[in-house]
Amino acid sequence: MNQHNMQFGYKHFEEHNVQPSKNASIPLIYCAVAVKTRCILKNIAVDLDDVKVTVDSFKKAGVYISRHDRTLYIDSSDLDSSEIPEELWNKTRCSLLCFGLAQSFQVPLAGKEPGGCQLNRKHDIHLELFQQFGARIKACNGNLLFEPSGTNRNTEFHYYLRLPSVGATLNGILGALRSGGIVTLQNAAIEPEIIACIEFLNSAGANIHYAANKVISIHPVESFSEGHIDCPTDRIVALTLIVASILAKKSLCLRNAPISNMKSELSFLQTFKYFSLDYRGESLFVTASKDFKKHEKIEIVADSYPAISSDSLPLLTVLSLFYFKNVITKDLLYQERFDYLKQLVKFGVSIRKEAQGICASYNHKPTDNSQDDMEISDIRGGMASYLFLLANGLEINIRGLACLDRGYEESTITRIKKMFLESS
Repeated sequence: MNQHNMQFGYKHFEEHNVQPSKNASIPLIYCAVAVKTRCILKNIAVDLDDVKVTVDSFKKAGVYISRHDRTLYIDSSDLDSSEIPEELWNKTRCSLLCFGLAQSFQVPLAGKEPGGCQLNRKHDIHLELFQQFGARIKACNGNLLFEPSGTNRNTEFHYYLRLPSVGATLNGILGALRSGGIVTLQNAAIEPEIIACIEFLNSAGANIHYAANKVISIHPVESFSEGHIDCPTDRIVALTLIVASILAKKSLCLRNAPISNMKSELSFLQTFKYFSLDYRGESLFVTASKDFKKHEKIEIVADSYPAISSDSLPLLTVLSLFYFKNVITKDLLYQERFDYLKQLVKFGVSIRKEAQGICASYNHKPTDNSQDDMEISDIRGGMASYLFLLANGLEINIRGLACLDRGYEESTITRIKKMFLESS
């Protein structure tokens, strides 16, 4: 990380580079395995726990992976095993992409139902998609048996996703790579992480097109060649640093900020009156005011990209609690992602249910919290709760804090802590 102080106008800014995207790094590794050629992935979030598990598990399965700094060199041409390593299958949500690999490689897949999701998100959308492909899937006593559909040349297929799921879209792309015909995914996700995977696969010889109307088409190719890409920086981590700097009342300069990938979040932040955002190329400058008065109400709605993302919603909700008397927070995709708010009730936050969401308010700081504790199990909601505690100077026992290591590099967490220590 490159971190130092810089002078900009009349303000003093501390500079921080945004880490690589976790939500792109792991799918890119799966894509590199899928093409079965030598690939080069640059700027990968190699120090995150979930990325380490993914890399180590594929190595055990016979994939050649070497690392130099943040670059991974991957060659899966000798991969011939249809068995998914148990560590990969049980510890990461992205193990669902093994369905796409099995469909692409035309091999059966058997194992326990995948785990690794603290939010208990279901994988029925993935299974529904592959049933449309023609795959046969059986679930029995916590185990899944997956038999891929065959390939059909010179045939066109259209598949519809009932929700624009990022994981299911990636699975559809992987599964269609060797289908032999043109595959069209409708109501697909078009998040920046999806686009990064498409750009990588096209660099390896794939022929994939996407459109803003959430349609992705995968055309057949005869073979794949060496693929390469620079992984984008993490838009959720960038937002986390912005929110932390505002709550800590610290001026911050973010280098390599993925500004074009977080337009909805930045547009939402521009509605606040007590801090400013300024842009210079790929750098974003945040200046927060120490004095403010709470406004009456604000509504935050998460939906599929390019709207505010579900991962961004907890961060924006916690920030809004300090600036608005009532915060209505809604998630149109995943309606059960509000456990982090329930944990904040003991620290002065009040909540009530709303249609597809929750109305939250925070009007007083608890006076005695010495006996309280908190458990963090969700990366994004956990980080939002952690920022709430730091902003209030609450010193409590936090269980599961290591969960944040799955999405945030140590240098990022250290920088966040430093902001609040310097402002206290």
